[in-house]
Amino acid sequence: MKVAVFYSTRTGNTRRLAQGIADELSAYAPALIDLTQLQGPLPAADCYLVGYWADRGRADEHAQHFLKQLTGQKVGLFGTLGAYPYGPHARHIMQAAEDCLSDSCLLMGHFLCQGPVDPDLLRRMAADKPVAPQAKTRHTIAATHPNQTDIQYAASLFKERLQHQ
Repeated sequence: MKVAVFYSTRTGNTRRLAQGIADELSAYAPALIDLTQLQGPLPAADCYLVGYWADRGRADEHAQHFLKQLTGQKVGLFGTLGAYPYGPHARHIMQAAEDCLSDSCLLMGHFLCQGPVDPDLLRRMAADKPVAPQAKTRHTIAATHPNQTDIQYAASLFKERLQHQ
């Protein structure tokens, strides 16, 4: 089985996660492709793993556009966000990304983890109003992700799903 790993990134978080997943899935000879650099036809693959960064409650525009073009494919999703990767906000983001897929696609799994918030965004937020202590804590924790544990969890999810196809 051949896998292609696509990603969109703004600050490098999703690229780091995508690279780690590709490394962990080396037995599947994955192609690693930045969605902003994608040209020409899609590489031949049995499964497309697509990474996005959360932007205003959904996958970023590059990832959304790409996901909406896929039909009849096996697709795994992974993403990064500054908020905690559980709870209603994270579930909303995951659902919004999944809603971009055609009904003809088979969702192979979905992984979401934290990543550092864009420093420019943090500065703009702080200039607008004082940052709540809980938000500062969340941003501090987010800055430690994606880490090797996140990469291993994501890769394990997709590896398990690929082995059962």
